[in-house]
Amino acid sequence: MKYPLFIAILCAYSSSTLAQSFTFYNYSLEEGLPSSEVYQAYQDKMGFIWFGTDNGVVRYDGNEMHTFHVKDGLSDPVVFGFQEDDNDRIWFTTYSGKLSYYEKGEIKKYKFNDKISKIMENGIISFTYSSERNELSFMVKHIVGKIDSLGVMEIDSVKKNGLHYFSTNNTGILAETRAPRNNKKYKVTIDKKEFDLSLSSRPFTLDNYNGRSRFVHWRDKLYLSIKNNIFVYNGNTVERVYSGDAPIISLTVDRDNNLWIGYINSGLESFNNDKFINSRTLSFFKDKSVTSVLQDNQKGLWITTLERGIYHIPNLVIKNHELTEDSKIIQVSSIGDSVFISNQQGVLEILHGVTRQNLWHKELNSPVQAFFISKRNKIFLYSDVHIYVLNSSLNIEKTYTGDALTFAEDAYGDIWTFGNQSTNRFNSEGERLSRIILPLRHRAFILHDSLFFLAGKTGLSIRNKNLKIIKSLEEFSDYKITGFMTLADTLLMVNTMGSGFTLLNTKTFKHQKFDVENNFIANNIYTAVKKDSVLWLGTEAGIVRLNTESLLKKRPVYSRWDKKNGLISNDIKFLAIAKQNVWAFSDNGYSIIPNELLKEQQKNPTPYLKRLVLNDSVFSKNEVPKTIKLPHDKTSVGIQVGYLSYKNQNIKSRYRLSKSTPWEYTRERSFQFTSLAPASYSFELEYSTDNIHWIPTKIDFNFVVTPPWWKLWYFQVGLTLLLMSMIFLYAWFQIKNYQQKNRLLNLVNTQQQKLVHAEINITERERKRIAKELHDGVGTSITAIKLGVMSQLTQHLQGNPKILEIENQFQNTLREIKDIAYDLTPPDLERYGLFTAINNYVNKVSSSVGKEIRVNIFGNDLPEGEMALSVFRVLQELISNSLKHAEATEISITINSFNDLMSIIFEDNGKGFDPSTVEKGLGLTNIESRIQLLNGTILLESTHYGVSYLIDIPINENNLD
Repeated sequence: MKYPLFIAILCAYSSSTLAQSFTFYNYSLEEGLPSSEVYQAYQDKMGFIWFGTDNGVVRYDGNEMHTFHVKDGLSDPVVFGFQEDDNDRIWFTTYSGKLSYYEKGEIKKYKFNDKISKIMENGIISFTYSSERNELSFMVKHIVGKIDSLGVMEIDSVKKNGLHYFSTNNTGILAETRAPRNNKKYKVTIDKKEFDLSLSSRPFTLDNYNGRSRFVHWRDKLYLSIKNNIFVYNGNTVERVYSGDAPIISLTVDRDNNLWIGYINSGLESFNNDKFINSRTLSFFKDKSVTSVLQDNQKGLWITTLERGIYHIPNLVIKNHELTEDSKIIQVSSIGDSVFISNQQGVLEILHGVTRQNLWHKELNSPVQAFFISKRNKIFLYSDVHIYVLNSSLNIEKTYTGDALTFAEDAYGDIWTFGNQSTNRFNSEGERLSRIILPLRHRAFILHDSLFFLAGKTGLSIRNKNLKIIKSLEEFSDYKITGFMTLADTLLMVNTMGSGFTLLNTKTFKHQKFDVENNFIANNIYTAVKKDSVLWLGTEAGIVRLNTESLLKKRPVYSRWDKKNGLISNDIKFLAIAKQNVWAFSDNGYSIIPNELLKEQQKNPTPYLKRLVLNDSVFSKNEVPKTIKLPHDKTSVGIQVGYLSYKNQNIKSRYRLSKSTPWEYTRERSFQFTSLAPASYSFELEYSTDNIHWIPTKIDFNFVVTPPWWKLWYFQVGLTLLLMSMIFLYAWFQIKNYQQKNRLLNLVNTQQQKLVHAEINITERERKRIAKELHDGVGTSITAIKLGVMSQLTQHLQGNPKILEIENQFQNTLREIKDIAYDLTPPDLERYGLFTAINNYVNKVSSSVGKEIRVNIFGNDLPEGEMALSVFRVLQELISNSLKHAEATEISITINSFNDLMSIIFEDNGKGFDPSTVEKGLGLTNIESRIQLLNGTILLESTHYGVSYLIDIPINENNLD
């Protein structure tokens, strides 16, 4: 975690420059540095800033410090410097001389360090590496050499006295073989050209200091430092151009082509010209040892020291000015080039908007609580219980008793005030036109379209020019309104403390809110100033510059300045614009942002992938596999991202795993996914610094969670085919088995039918035989007996009444025998056909039992045969069952005989029976057997109202035979 410290640093551009301060942040042990002794700051091509310390090397992205130690591959914990080759490898210069470099997220050791170690002799190595030739050029004390890609080393010796510089690989290497015995004479060899130098006799505190010399290329020349002297080499000569007050330990050229000189225990200074005049010094560093100065790609300065780590000055262009604790600012305004400031001490002063020169100063007896400058340059001021009107010469013209917490001017030039107890109205000349007692405290007001919009302690009310209340807007009842701004004819901007700002339509009263949850970055709007088409807001998140046109479209486009950009504070309570410079006031001071800086386009943070973790495997940016497949039982995905920015780390992210799912919003920079269902995923990440505009990060991954083997399509297809095959085989076997059983059943049924048919035929033949015997045999014999007996009885017992009785008994017996024979084989069936036989049989039964039996016959009669006999027997059995068992009194028989079908409907009114509970007797069995033999069907329905049978029998040749 970083702890920003605001410290006043006095900077003198010249003797006439006013004292001013800069905002900076100090990074030391408490902020994550491994050591407070820092030797160099370096920014690589990606934008990361590296710090070399005596306890490891640090890679910084503006938010998090990543330290690499010996355990991470560093060859030596003491890192003096950096250089980057054409393959983006970052090489480290170490105390021991052993080299290492950073490549693709890892620290790797130079593979020929053993060769360097043999020649070090406790000297500090200077080197440069050519990635094109895979060749290391180096210098250690009096030895100059090269090591090629195979490890072959070539060395040469130079003189053991003086300073040696060699141009190599478009840069250079430098070594100091031996310090001079005195401070006056020194030998320098530059690309094998030897020069005798005269050192300055200018004294400094460490006159025995024999530290390393430095070199830098500046303005197309080579500059060298020796002790406290700077020399320039122009190709032919070497001459001393500057002497400092202390030994020089760093030379740096920034992006603006300024030369920075760092001293041991004596701070630093810079020059913007090679005449070395009008130096810039930062006096706060006067007792620090400055080892390097880096200007990053966002124009921020990074100053490394041996005592207090690193200092980051975000901006040297923004000028900050402190205020004393008892000079709290009450109100700020501006006209043209002038800035008007009133404070709690009762002081009203006017400063020049560019030079900051005090143009006017007036002390009142009490604090100035509010003031206002009209369009006619009249100054209205409220202090204590008086309202003062000042002219353009700042002389008090009029004084009124009253209070005024806020002022506003209407379209007619009248000035209105609202205070704790009253409302005042003044004309453009400062004469009070009216005073109305209105016992309500109002924070702010605006006169818009002849209506007053008044903000109380909380809430918003609307009154007419007579101050009669028209409407109170309930939606604003809890809002602490700080001010209003007219944006259009019917549109007001309502600024609040704690609720951001709201756009209010003054006709429809519809409104849209903007706060940290709704397309804005701040909740506290302390002040608002409009200049041309630009709106400036002072918030708890710094200054916000809003494009008015974008705001009218409800899609605000804005830029922001805060403490990370160099402001004195993030809480900006007042704003003023003078000569296009923006003055931003906080409780402890104010910052002046020059117009040229405001025109610069602010750079967006650069997103990058820190690492990707797939289950137990860790991947860096350059190692991410093209195809990512995860098994269903191991679906842990971890994604860590960072954002490169040294002035804006107020970043919000949103992500999703597919285009069909909604965005997830967060300020976290680590994303963890577990227990993912088998599917295809596409991770997308976007970020925003303004909570409105979202920028793709290009950090996206496509990965697949594979289903278990039993859910794979080819397994499921195979399993489906196997199951279908098994079902098919099972069904095939079942069909075969059914067919076999059916054949057997048909065979059994055929045999049964044959047996039944044989049985019925036998029964019918036996009936015929018995009927014939009864009719021809027994009947004839009894007739013969009758004749004989009756003849004898007549002869012997003539006239006896017993004879007639005996004769009647013979007649009855013969009749019964005939009836039995008829029942066994109805002769009418053979003689006249089925229908006649049935009618005769029904008439006979009906007359003998005295019951009504109706027969209705339609269609063609059947000749005597198997079918006719079977139908007769069936009807015979049904009539018998109805009379004997069902106790029926009425029977109805309907026969429909067609060419190919005979349909029989048999009904009675008997008591019926339950077919499911009544055990089938021989009669029903015979009926069903006979119909089955004829390939017919029988349907039975029985209720307590009677029984009905529906019988259908096909008529074919087989049935007729």
